[in-house]
Amino acid sequence: MSAEEIHRMTLEEFEIWERQQDTRYEYIDGIIYNMAGAAYIHNQIAGNLIGQFYIHGQKTGCSPKPSDMGVRLSDRNVYPDVVVNCGKPEFHGDRKDILTNPILIVEVLSASTEKKDRGFKLLQYQRIASLQVYLMVWQDKPIVECYLRQDQQHWTYTAYVGMETIVPLECLQCELKLSDIYQWVDFDAAEDEQ
Repeated sequence: MSAEEIHRMTLEEFEIWERQQDTRYEYIDGIIYNMAGAAYIHNQIAGNLIGQFYIHGQKTGCSPKPSDMGVRLSDRNVYPDVVVNCGKPEFHGDRKDILTNPILIVEVLSASTEKKDRGFKLLQYQRIASLQVYLMVWQDKPIVECYLRQDQQHWTYTAYVGMETIVPLECLQCELKLSDIYQWVDFDAAEDEQ
């Protein structure tokens, strides 16, 4: 999703203000970002992932959520492109739209969000105790980058490249084919959307 900076306020002010809004915003380092609508290819990839996670989740009790479902970081809420939780969802306070126990998070990389997805969000996501996998999915090439938790302190990184490649996800007891993630994606058009 592309994000446009709108203005600054304190975290406390933001949390009150955010509840009154019809659209989603993210608060990062004192700056509020409007989460503008995503491009066609971005939505296609996110939709494909939600479909795959839904199919596999029927066996494991894990369910995917789109970008309207937020995730609570240590001191703020963010809205990943896809979130998966297993079992009973846990929420932040009385917010039924902010999960605290995701097992898997996906960000579909775009030119406007890649820096945050690889930087601030990566470091913050790795602090979520329940999180087992963080995937960064490229829009313009068949590449999925995977951070897999080894223990509370250590993560392994693997890049999966090529349409015939498979991403193993033990936490969901499944494998994702890149050909399924990128079904109906025109990579020539994806370059134009970046």
